[in-house]
Amino acid sequence: MQFNIPAVFISHGAPTLAIETGKYQKDLQRFAENIDRPSAIVSVSAHWEQHTPLQITSSAQPETIHDFWGFPEELYEIQYNAPGNPKLAQRIAEKLTSSGFPTETNPKRGLDHGTWVPLSIMYPERSIPVLQLSIPIPRTSKELFKLGQILLEFRAENIMLFGSGGIVHNLRLAMSNFSRGKKHITPDSWAVDFDQWVNERLANRSFMDLLEVADKMPLFRKAAPTTEHFDPVAIVIGATSEKEGIATIHESIEYGNLSLRSFATQA
Repeated sequence: MQFNIPAVFISHGAPTLAIETGKYQKDLQRFAENIDRPSAIVSVSAHWEQHTPLQITSSAQPETIHDFWGFPEELYEIQYNAPGNPKLAQRIAEKLTSSGFPTETNPKRGLDHGTWVPLSIMYPERSIPVLQLSIPIPRTSKELFKLGQILLEFRAENIMLFGSGGIVHNLRLAMSNFSRGKKHITPDSWAVDFDQWVNERLANRSFMDLLEVADKMPLFRKAAPTTEHFDPVAIVIGATSEKEGIATIHESIEYGNLSLRSFATQA
């Protein structure tokens, strides 16, 4: 199979990235401009965990969910009114169900900020159909990797598989700096060490290390006290073909320990 559209993992950081400018925004915009235009985007966001069966959005016009509190009013006015694709949602649900991941279409669920914040930067015209797939509860990394392998075939239709989360996402530690406005401070050494460890495994296609990260890297429990932001990594690497490598889209750490590392598959 030939894949013209990469599978992508974006660290979505704080929601304010949608209204800020900087290297993160420029790197995401440059990446989107330099690849073919996707026919649709299937997003797996850290902010939609669901007990089985899995759910996939099937509205023709999914709403914008503002699932955060205490941020500038400007953020709550953003409407990422990209279309959905009910027929594609049904096809994906059927494929996943027949492959051992029971999945239902959900016409009421919209797009949370893990999806629309980075997409508003990459595709501000809002014209590409966007679907969002839930993360299963319970789950293992290897199950998520298999889920990505099943979704790989849809990439042959120029559909972008889009994982959204964070390589280092210790919200308690990050928020202590966020609340004091300490965005551009020297990153914590432990966050740098873990971020670089992940980057090395991605570059070398050492995917098994990433699937067994809790056992292989002691800092994981500090980097991801809960795993939902790291889990989309397993889906994206599962949707990576054997002939593809991994290329960095952006790398930085904000608020001391919030990694914005983002990457994509590359032939």
